[in-house]
Amino acid sequence: TVIGTVYLCERGSCRLPIQKASVLEKQFVAVSAPEAVESAQKDGLFLPTKIQVSGEKVYLVDSGHHRILECQLQFQEGWPFLKVERVFGDGTPGLKNGVQGRFRMPQGVSITDKNLFVADTGNQALRKVDRETGEISTMARGLPSPVDVLAMGEDQPLWLAMAGSRQIWMWLPEQQQLGPVAGSGQEGQEDGPVAEARIQRIAGLALGGRYVFFSDFSTIRILDLEQQQ
Repeated sequence: TVIGTVYLCERGSCRLPIQKASVLEKQFVAVSAPEAVESAQKDGLFLPTKIQVSGEKVYLVDSGHHRILECQLQFQEGWPFLKVERVFGDGTPGLKNGVQGRFRMPQGVSITDKNLFVADTGNQALRKVDRETGEISTMARGLPSPVDVLAMGEDQPLWLAMAGSRQIWMWLPEQQQLGPVAGSGQEGQEDGPVAEARIQRIAGLALGGRYVFFSDFSTIRILDLEQQQ
């Protein structure tokens, strides 16, 4: 939530609605772009899946177009709208590093001061975008359908929602390694210790104090980091 506004991804209409928290009025954001990102304006959004906000910067995962939009939050007649400033991913599905890099159906993104971390679902990879240079790199491949990523801070561990293995994984930057920390891998919605609990269809992640909140099919569930269950 930013400046009293709730940002939502509406996949069915492929538009980005905003909802004013105080009066619950709904209006659709106009996404405009300079010449350098003209295609973002022409193509609009297709299956947007995640929004992250950092100051006046808003990052949209435009999953169906295999790209991430960096937008500037502006206001017109009292309503916020987003002006596209940069596009990460050239719109062609693939796995390619560099400033002209490519994604394949990315779904999750998380922000730190220096980087964007991306759950590149279609490539089964964890990717990173340098916020200063725009360079895309690959941190890990062969992952079981990562659908969301949650950064705890610069050079801190990352949480990942793995839809393919029905688990929550963690990336440890110092060891450059990752692996499961919660979920037995068996399908279901059974609570219990992290190694025994079952997850059905994990999607989004959020951190709140000692808890990791995650959506699991038709429920919201909690991983207690202190109790390890």
